[in-house]
Amino acid sequence: MSTLMSFLAVARSARCYSTLVKPQSEVTEALAYVSHSKDPWFNLAFEDWLFRTSSKPSHVLFLYRNTPSVIIGRNQNPWNEMDLKTMKSLDIPFIRRRSGGGTVFHDLGNTNYSVMMPQSVFNRRDNAQLVASALNKLDVPASVNERHDIVVDGYKISGSAFKLTSSRAYHHGTMLLNSNIKTLSQALKNPNQSLVTKGVPSVRSPVKNVVDWQPNITHETFVDAIIKRFKEHHKMGKNTVVSNIDESLLEKDVSEQVTKLKDELQEWSWHYGQTPEFTNTVDTTIEGQKYVAEIKSKHGRITELSVSNCPEELIGQFSEKKYGFIRLEDIKTRNKLEESIVEWLIECM
Repeated sequence: MSTLMSFLAVARSARCYSTLVKPQSEVTEALAYVSHSKDPWFNLAFEDWLFRTSSKPSHVLFLYRNTPSVIIGRNQNPWNEMDLKTMKSLDIPFIRRRSGGGTVFHDLGNTNYSVMMPQSVFNRRDNAQLVASALNKLDVPASVNERHDIVVDGYKISGSAFKLTSSRAYHHGTMLLNSNIKTLSQALKNPNQSLVTKGVPSVRSPVKNVVDWQPNITHETFVDAIIKRFKEHHKMGKNTVVSNIDESLLEKDVSEQVTKLKDELQEWSWHYGQTPEFTNTVDTTIEGQKYVAEIKSKHGRITELSVSNCPEELIGQFSEKKYGFIRLEDIKTRNKLEESIVEWLIECM
């Protein structure tokens, strides 16, 4: 029995919409999962596991929501996409996902959808339209724009990204049902206007919540609506399993695989080390002297630092150190002035 089917076979019927798990030979090629975990690291790791292990011909729907977090694309610069200091004060983590695209904010007022399919039939507009049509059934006048975002009256309610391999593809996105827009704006504010990056920048758009048009909509009603449309689209039978999952419902070998993927998402080499090359140019005045610094970084480490009117033996100590993780005690200084310069440089990262 495959890993995916082994997992299905142990899904607890009391936690599933259906009460019947079909034998492997009868299982439909369209499968749906709803996560009851609110851990963003787990949900993104489980999504990755589903994508890696689901059979090549299958169509898979995965729905989940997370506690407050910021999710960036695999080729984005965290220092350029969000206000890391504000996020730290609010205890909001960021996660670098496996797909491309822009930065999004998650909280419990936001529901996330992921649709997986064979690469040969992948169509981003069709996937977005499926989700929009579920909202239409709930009397939300949603449509898909030219960027394949889901909008209402010109306001973005859902952003999305995708990933393609030689045989499989997925399209996933957010749905702002009743999200905290104020916290979203604070978290996604860019404080580093002087930073020039080779990473993919997010396209900023005016956003609103779905409840502004349909006050009665909830996570549960949206989940039910999109599952119904997914079933209709794939002509899924009434006995088709829609599996509810969380950390406690995974078979041991699956849990170990998902945990490994979760740990990989949190490793510095992926979390920060994936950051494309960028340059940050800043200036200040200390004790009447102006200093201009150009900090170059690649894969999260400082590759080059130049500071006007500053001794080489001081700035040379920054080479290959992790950008944004340098402490004052990591750099040897000879006097108060050099200490002030180092403090300024650390503050700029």
